[in-house]
Amino acid sequence: MTFTLEAPTLGAMRCASFRIGPEGICSICAEFQAVEIRRDEEYAEFLEAVNKHSGTAAVVAVSGGRDSLSALWFLKHELGLEVIAVCLDSGYMVPAALTQLRELCATHDIDLRVFGLGEDEAGTLTHAVETLASSDGSPCHLCSTYTAHRLTSVADECGAPAVVFGTNHFFRWDDRPIGLFHRKRPDGRTRVTVGLPYVARLTRSDATRHTQAMGALIQTTDGISTNCHVPALLQVRIGRECGHVPELEMLSLEVITGHLTREEALADVIKAATASKTAELDWLIETMANAREH
Repeated sequence: MTFTLEAPTLGAMRCASFRIGPEGICSICAEFQAVEIRRDEEYAEFLEAVNKHSGTAAVVAVSGGRDSLSALWFLKHELGLEVIAVCLDSGYMVPAALTQLRELCATHDIDLRVFGLGEDEAGTLTHAVETLASSDGSPCHLCSTYTAHRLTSVADECGAPAVVFGTNHFFRWDDRPIGLFHRKRPDGRTRVTVGLPYVARLTRSDATRHTQAMGALIQTTDGISTNCHVPALLQVRIGRECGHVPELEMLSLEVITGHLTREEALADVIKAATASKTAELDWLIETMANAREH
């Protein structure tokens, strides 16, 4: 954590959020117990919004990966909700993941809407991928922004009271993680946007169980991504800049929130570093292996 705080690539706002206290405990761990009650309240608020609504209850962001497929299964089969799945085909998706997504939605009678990119969006994203930077953020940030626009459009069209993400376990950390926020719909009503795994306390084991029940085959391609080629490119850049794969920070937070065990996260980090096959990250593999021994 101290290394992360001192990394030159870490923004000033995040440095203000992540602090080491006088007893050597980071602010995330110190504050996390205080948000446990709030997390349950957020989930209850989400259930109230979708259960009292007739028709399409939720518009779900799906990418063909394990987490979004798990969210789709959970909403459709465990909560019994009518949902619409929305996928953005960025042009960098793994074709097999998109093909499987179409087949699974057809099998499980789920309305799937696949959107492409507009000419300007495609040009901006291509430039960001080629340079691994842009004025609007990283390629992944751009893709998330474009996806959010499609989700909002579909939700406005069908009047759904909820937009659900299966890949974001919280939307903002600051001192405390936030898993749900509110938006005004065109009709004046409130729509909730939810990071489902976080508020519903879904774990990696749950996601594996859901995808198996759905009949999905999850195959890792580049790094630890199951549905996109871009993260592997980011691994190289971030590895050079601050000495670790980009998944490291995300996986650390997922351990703290209980989505992953420490061992699961460590295995993912090693897998990502190994898959990159770059000299810049060789030291990380050795470091993680030594950490396991101790």
